[in-house]
Amino acid sequence: YQITREDVLSDQLVQADEATHKMLEGDDRKNWRLWGFLNRKGVYFEIRNTRSGNVPVEVLSGSICEYLLSDAYCGYGKAVREINKIRKEKGLPPIRCLYCNAHAIRKFKEAREVAVELKDPELEWFIAKYQEIYDLDETSEKMSLEMAGDLRKNQILPIFEEMKKRAEMMKSRYPTGHAFQKAMSYFLDYYEGLTLFTGHPRLPIDNNAMERQLRNPVVGRKTWIGTHSK
Repeated sequence: YQITREDVLSDQLVQADEATHKMLEGDDRKNWRLWGFLNRKGVYFEIRNTRSGNVPVEVLSGSICEYLLSDAYCGYGKAVREINKIRKEKGLPPIRCLYCNAHAIRKFKEAREVAVELKDPELEWFIAKYQEIYDLDETSEKMSLEMAGDLRKNQILPIFEEMKKRAEMMKSRYPTGHAFQKAMSYFLDYYEGLTLFTGHPRLPIDNNAMERQLRNPVVGRKTWIGTHSK
């Protein structure tokens, strides 16, 4: 597992995610976390008794990665800020945050489910645009690096820019706390990280690969519930 850890942390891109993990006995704190860190070849897991951003700080501080792909959990943001301070002092390139577009489109779809009987054409427009982005991204995976880069820059990025303008215009028309308003706010708040992949032909559009790696332990915990000892 140490070799896997070193390999994951030596990649240009690291994907990260975490899930709950029960400590059934032997510790006062029952709600532990399973942390996962992924590259193109393998995944490294650690189980810790905290969801603190100190965990990714500790794990990633020795990495040479240039991009961290995750959801928008503030712990990852904290890790990147602290590590980048150290990197700046050493004259090293900073880590840049990529955010998961699957989380963004999920929020729009959740807004649809809240009022499924009310077909809001504006909400459906955002979901359709995201589907268009995903279709184009799937096409880019079959292209050469140069062609994929051009497609992302010239076709995908303009769709994001159109969505951004629409969200900025529409957001104030919905009350604070409305599911659609929250989806647009999320999209705007993390826009830079959501669109960063468009400038690079092989950066992932979302963190689904890491989420798939979490599936086995998450399904497994339904059977074994948790861990019996540290």
